[in-house]
Amino acid sequence: GRVRGKPGRAVRIDIPRRIELYSAGGGRIVIDEIATDLPAIPRLDPSGALSFRFGGRVRVSGSEEGEFRGDLPISAEYL
Repeated sequence: GRVRGKPGRAVRIDIPRRIELYSAGGGRIVIDEIATDLPAIPRLDPSGALSFRFGGRVRVSGSEEGEFRGDLPISAEYL
């Protein structure tokens, strides 16, 4: 992910711990135990940017292949 804002500001980044992705045929993938490489108190760098990575455990229900879609709401706000 990437956040931009006022240089040097501390921010809070909220990422859900679980999301679900669905295919047009009804297949489902759950991504849980989502974690990031963010420090305890993230801060925008001198250019006003903050980059981070996130990942989680992927669990597939069924045997369907193809495209899966879902939402991963990430919010950021100044502290």
